[in-house]
Amino acid sequence: MTKPVTTQVQQSCYVTSPPEVSSVTVVRLLQEREIRATTTATLVLGQFDQKDAAIAAADFFVAIVGRYGINRDIFFELGYAHALKKRLLIVVPFGAEDLPGSLAALPQVRTAPEDGEAIGFALDQLLAAPRHSNQIREVGTSSHPIDQDVAVQIRAEISATVSEERLATLIAKAIKASGIPVVEENRVNQSEKTIDLGVWADNFDSSIGNPLLIEIKRHLPNRATAAQAREQIEHYLHETSTRTALILYFSMPDELQDFIALSTTAVLFLPIDELITQLQTNSLSEKT
Repeated sequence: MTKPVTTQVQQSCYVTSPPEVSSVTVVRLLQEREIRATTTATLVLGQFDQKDAAIAAADFFVAIVGRYGINRDIFFELGYAHALKKRLLIVVPFGAEDLPGSLAALPQVRTAPEDGEAIGFALDQLLAAPRHSNQIREVGTSSHPIDQDVAVQIRAEISATVSEERLATLIAKAIKASGIPVVEENRVNQSEKTIDLGVWADNFDSSIGNPLLIEIKRHLPNRATAAQAREQIEHYLHETSTRTALILYFSMPDELQDFIALSTTAVLFLPIDELITQLQTNSLSEKT
Protein backbone atom coordinates (compact mmCIF):
# COMPACT_ATOMS: atom_id res chain seq x y z
CA MET A 1 0.00 0.00 0.00
CA THR A 2 1.39 3.35 -1.03
CA LYS A 3 1.84 5.82 1.80
CA PRO A 4 0.26 9.23 1.26
CA VAL A 5 2.74 11.92 0.36
CA THR A 6 2.82 14.79 2.84
CA THR A 7 4.14 18.17 1.87
CA GLN A 8 5.29 20.78 4.33
CA VAL A 9 4.04 24.29 3.62
CA GLN A 10 6.91 26.75 3.40
CA GLN A 11 6.75 29.45 6.03
CA SER A 12 6.90 33.09 4.99
CA CYS A 13 8.11 36.37 6.42
CA TYR A 14 7.18 39.93 5.51
CA VAL A 15 10.22 42.23 5.59
CA THR A 16 9.78 46.00 5.68
CA SER A 17 12.30 48.84 5.68
CA PRO A 18 12.54 52.44 4.49
CA PRO A 19 13.61 52.74 0.82
CA GLU A 20 17.10 53.92 1.76
CA VAL A 21 17.75 50.98 4.13
CA SER A 22 18.80 47.64 2.61
CA SER A 23 16.97 44.46 3.57
CA VAL A 24 19.24 42.20 1.46
CA THR A 25 20.94 40.58 4.46
CA VAL A 26 17.66 39.83 6.23
CA VAL A 27 16.19 38.32 3.06
CA ARG A 28 19.30 36.16 2.55
CA LEU A 29 19.20 34.92 6.14
CA LEU A 30 15.54 33.99 5.80
CA GLN A 31 16.17 32.13 2.55
CA GLU A 32 19.02 30.20 4.20
CA ARG A 33 16.44 29.05 6.77
CA GLU A 34 14.05 28.05 3.97
CA ILE A 35 11.62 30.86 4.76
CA ARG A 36 10.09 32.72 1.86
CA ALA A 37 10.65 36.49 2.16
CA THR A 38 8.20 39.09 0.88
CA THR A 39 9.33 42.72 0.81
CA THR A 40 7.55 45.95 0.01
CA ALA A 41 9.65 46.19 -3.15
CA THR A 42 8.21 42.91 -4.45
CA LEU A 43 4.64 44.17 -4.26
CA VAL A 44 2.97 46.03 -7.11
CA LEU A 45 3.17 49.75 -6.43
CA GLY A 46 -0.12 51.36 -5.51
CA GLN A 47 -1.86 48.18 -4.35
CA PHE A 48 -2.02 49.03 -0.67
CA ASP A 49 -4.51 46.26 0.08
CA GLN A 50 -1.94 43.79 -1.27
CA LYS A 51 0.54 44.97 1.40
CA ASP A 52 -2.02 44.39 4.17
CA ALA A 53 -2.82 40.96 2.74
CA ALA A 54 0.87 40.04 2.56
CA ILE A 55 1.43 40.98 6.21
CA ALA A 56 -1.68 39.06 7.26
CA ALA A 57 -0.59 35.96 5.33
CA ALA A 58 2.98 35.93 6.64
CA ASP A 59 4.07 33.71 9.52
CA PHE A 60 6.74 36.20 10.65
CA PHE A 61 7.39 39.92 10.35
CA VAL A 62 10.76 41.69 10.34
CA ALA A 63 11.10 45.47 10.34
CA ILE A 64 14.31 47.46 9.83
CA VAL A 65 14.16 50.97 11.27
CA GLY A 66 15.85 53.91 9.57
CA ARG A 67 16.93 57.37 10.63
CA TYR A 68 14.55 59.83 12.28
CA GLY A 69 11.63 61.01 10.16
CA ILE A 70 11.43 58.22 7.55
CA ASN A 71 9.71 55.46 9.52
CA ARG A 72 6.04 56.44 9.54
CA ASP A 73 4.95 53.57 7.28
CA ILE A 74 7.29 51.16 9.09
CA PHE A 75 5.72 51.95 12.48
CA PHE A 76 2.20 51.59 11.10
CA GLU A 77 3.06 48.21 9.56
CA LEU A 78 4.69 47.15 12.85
CA GLY A 79 1.55 48.06 14.76
CA TYR A 80 -0.58 46.17 12.25
CA ALA A 81 1.61 43.06 12.50
CA HIS A 82 1.54 43.30 16.29
CA ALA A 83 -2.25 43.56 16.27
CA LEU A 84 -2.36 40.40 14.13
CA LYS A 85 -0.17 38.66 16.75
CA LYS A 86 2.63 37.95 14.28
CA ARG A 87 5.93 36.70 15.59
CA LEU A 88 8.14 39.64 14.84
CA LEU A 89 11.63 41.10 15.09
CA ILE A 90 12.78 44.69 14.80
CA VAL A 91 16.28 45.52 13.55
CA VAL A 92 17.33 48.85 15.04
CA PRO A 93 20.66 50.16 13.68
CA PHE A 94 22.73 52.50 15.82
CA GLY A 95 21.60 56.08 15.22
CA ALA A 96 18.15 55.00 14.04
CA GLU A 97 14.93 56.61 15.23
CA ASP A 98 13.70 55.47 18.64
CA LEU A 99 10.67 53.20 18.61
CA PRO A 100 7.34 54.62 19.83
CA GLY A 101 6.59 53.69 23.43
CA SER A 102 3.88 51.22 22.42
CA LEU A 103 6.38 49.24 20.31
CA ALA A 104 9.53 49.62 22.40
CA ALA A 105 9.04 46.37 24.34
CA LEU A 106 8.78 44.21 21.21
CA PRO A 107 11.69 41.87 20.29
CA GLN A 108 14.54 43.77 18.68
CA VAL A 109 18.21 43.53 17.85
CA ARG A 110 20.35 46.67 17.86
CA THR A 111 22.81 46.23 15.05
CA ALA A 112 23.53 47.25 11.46
CA PRO A 113 21.22 45.86 8.73
CA GLU A 114 24.30 44.13 7.23
CA ASP A 115 25.28 42.31 10.45
CA GLY A 116 24.39 38.78 9.41
CA GLU A 117 25.73 37.13 12.53
CA ALA A 118 23.70 39.19 15.03
CA ILE A 119 20.52 39.20 12.95
CA GLY A 120 20.83 35.50 12.22
CA PHE A 121 21.12 34.71 15.92
CA ALA A 122 18.04 36.86 16.64
CA LEU A 123 16.10 35.16 13.84
CA ASP A 124 16.94 31.73 15.23
CA GLN A 125 15.57 32.81 18.61
CA LEU A 126 12.42 34.12 16.93
CA LEU A 127 11.87 30.91 14.96
CA ALA A 128 12.38 28.74 18.04
CA ALA A 129 10.05 30.77 20.25
CA PRO A 130 6.47 29.54 20.85
CA ARG A 131 3.79 31.43 18.98
CA HIS A 132 2.63 34.64 20.80
CA SER A 133 5.59 34.53 23.19
CA ASN A 134 6.71 37.97 22.04
CA GLN A 135 3.39 39.68 22.70
CA ILE A 136 2.98 42.16 25.52
CA ARG A 137 -0.65 41.10 25.69
CA GLU A 138 -3.29 40.03 23.21
CA VAL A 139 -4.57 43.15 21.54
CA GLY A 140 -8.24 43.87 21.97
CA THR A 141 -9.13 40.73 23.91
CA SER A 142 -9.61 42.61 27.19
CA SER A 143 -11.16 45.84 25.92
CA HIS A 144 -13.47 47.25 28.58
CA PRO A 145 -14.99 50.52 29.86
CA ILE A 146 -12.50 52.75 31.69
CA ASP A 147 -12.68 53.28 35.45
CA GLN A 148 -14.52 56.30 36.81
CA ASP A 149 -11.38 57.53 38.62
CA VAL A 150 -9.38 57.47 35.38
CA ALA A 151 -12.08 59.44 33.55
CA VAL A 152 -12.21 62.05 36.33
CA GLN A 153 -8.43 62.42 36.33
CA ILE A 154 -8.25 62.87 32.56
CA ARG A 155 -11.14 65.34 32.49
CA ALA A 156 -9.45 67.39 35.22
CA GLU A 157 -6.46 67.95 32.95
CA ILE A 158 -8.43 68.83 29.81
CA SER A 159 -9.05 72.52 29.26
CA ALA A 160 -9.04 75.17 26.52
CA THR A 161 -5.43 76.07 27.38
CA VAL A 162 -3.96 72.57 27.15
CA SER A 163 -1.77 72.01 24.09
CA GLU A 164 -2.87 69.60 21.37
CA GLU A 165 0.20 67.47 22.10
CA ARG A 166 -0.89 67.12 25.73
CA LEU A 167 -4.47 66.37 24.65
CA ALA A 168 -3.13 63.56 22.46
CA THR A 169 -1.25 62.11 25.44
CA LEU A 170 -4.41 62.23 27.58
CA ILE A 171 -6.53 60.60 24.88
CA ALA A 172 -3.91 57.85 24.48
CA LYS A 173 -4.00 57.32 28.24
CA ALA A 174 -7.80 56.95 28.17
CA ILE A 175 -7.70 54.45 25.29
CA LYS A 176 -4.97 52.38 26.97
CA ALA A 177 -7.07 52.37 30.16
CA SER A 178 -9.81 50.65 28.14
CA GLY A 179 -7.52 47.67 27.59
CA ILE A 180 -6.23 48.49 24.10
CA PRO A 181 -2.43 48.57 24.45
CA VAL A 182 -1.39 49.39 20.88
CA VAL A 183 -1.62 53.17 20.70
CA GLU A 184 1.07 54.86 18.64
CA GLU A 185 1.70 58.49 19.50
CA ASN A 186 3.24 60.04 16.39
CA ARG A 187 5.64 62.91 16.52
CA VAL A 188 5.98 66.24 14.77
CA ASN A 189 9.17 66.76 12.79
CA GLN A 190 10.34 69.87 11.05
CA SER A 191 9.25 68.81 7.59
CA GLU A 192 5.93 67.09 8.16
CA LYS A 193 3.06 66.92 10.65
CA THR A 194 1.99 63.32 11.09
CA ILE A 195 -1.20 61.90 12.51
CA ASP A 196 -1.60 62.25 16.29
CA LEU A 197 -2.64 58.71 17.23
CA GLY A 198 -2.91 55.31 15.56
CA VAL A 199 -4.93 52.66 17.40
CA TRP A 200 -5.02 48.93 16.64
CA ALA A 201 -7.51 46.38 17.98
CA ASP A 202 -8.49 42.87 16.87
CA ASN A 203 -12.17 43.58 16.27
CA PHE A 204 -11.44 46.71 14.21
CA ASP A 205 -10.50 44.42 11.29
CA SER A 206 -14.07 43.36 10.56
CA SER A 207 -15.62 46.80 11.05
CA ILE A 208 -13.55 49.97 10.68
CA GLY A 209 -10.17 48.47 9.79
CA ASN A 210 -6.76 48.82 11.42
CA PRO A 211 -5.44 51.20 12.48
CA LEU A 212 -8.01 53.77 13.55
CA LEU A 213 -6.41 57.17 12.94
CA ILE A 214 -7.10 59.97 15.43
CA GLU A 215 -6.41 63.67 14.92
CA ILE A 216 -6.66 66.02 17.91
CA LYS A 217 -7.88 69.62 17.59
CA ARG A 218 -8.14 71.91 20.60
CA HIS A 219 -10.54 74.30 18.84
CA LEU A 220 -12.26 74.39 15.46
CA PRO A 221 -13.06 78.13 15.07
CA ASN A 222 -14.76 78.05 11.67
CA ARG A 223 -15.92 75.91 8.77
CA ALA A 224 -12.70 76.42 6.80
CA THR A 225 -10.57 75.08 9.67
CA ALA A 226 -12.84 72.05 10.09
CA ALA A 227 -12.77 71.38 6.34
CA GLN A 228 -8.97 71.63 6.32
CA ALA A 229 -8.74 69.15 9.20
CA ARG A 230 -10.97 66.71 7.31
CA GLU A 231 -8.98 67.08 4.07
CA GLN A 232 -5.73 66.51 5.95
CA ILE A 233 -6.86 63.31 7.59
CA GLU A 234 -8.41 62.07 4.35
CA HIS A 235 -4.93 62.47 2.87
CA TYR A 236 -3.48 60.31 5.68
CA LEU A 237 -6.17 57.68 5.05
CA HIS A 238 -5.13 57.51 1.41
CA GLU A 239 -1.39 57.47 2.16
CA THR A 240 -1.66 54.64 4.69
CA SER A 241 -4.50 52.71 3.00
CA THR A 242 -6.52 53.08 6.21
CA ARG A 243 -10.32 53.02 6.30
CA THR A 244 -11.47 55.15 9.24
CA ALA A 245 -10.40 58.21 11.21
CA LEU A 246 -11.64 60.32 14.12
CA ILE A 247 -11.20 64.07 14.49
CA LEU A 248 -11.50 64.82 18.20
CA TYR A 249 -12.00 68.42 19.28
CA PHE A 250 -12.33 70.26 22.58
CA SER A 251 -14.59 73.08 21.39
CA MET A 252 -16.26 74.66 18.35
CA PRO A 253 -18.90 77.35 17.65
CA ASP A 254 -22.52 76.20 17.60
CA GLU A 255 -22.90 77.17 13.96
CA LEU A 256 -20.42 74.47 12.96
CA GLN A 257 -22.68 71.67 14.12
CA ASP A 258 -24.37 71.42 10.72
CA PHE A 259 -20.97 70.94 9.08
CA ILE A 260 -19.94 68.27 11.57
CA ALA A 261 -23.17 66.44 10.76
CA LEU A 262 -21.74 66.01 7.26
CA SER A 263 -19.02 63.68 8.57
CA THR A 264 -18.32 60.94 6.08
CA THR A 265 -18.34 57.24 6.89
CA ALA A 266 -14.52 57.41 6.80
CA VAL A 267 -13.96 60.60 8.82
CA LEU A 268 -15.97 61.21 11.99
CA PHE A 269 -15.97 64.35 14.16
CA LEU A 270 -16.42 63.83 17.90
CA PRO A 271 -16.03 66.06 20.99
CA ILE A 272 -13.28 64.87 23.34
CA ASP A 273 -15.65 64.94 26.31
CA GLU A 274 -18.10 62.67 24.47
CA LEU A 275 -15.33 60.18 23.72
CA ILE A 276 -14.41 60.04 27.42
CA THR A 277 -18.10 59.53 28.30
CA GLN A 278 -18.44 56.74 25.78
CA LEU A 279 -15.26 55.06 27.05
CA GLN A 280 -16.84 54.94 30.51
CA THR A 281 -19.76 52.86 29.24
CA ASN A 282 -18.38 51.07 26.17
CA SER A 283 -15.05 49.91 24.82
CA LEU A 284 -13.52 51.94 22.00
CA SER A 285 -14.25 49.15 19.51
CA GLU A 286 -17.93 49.21 20.51
CA LYS A 287 -18.04 52.98 20.20
CA THR A 288 -16.57 53.00 16.70
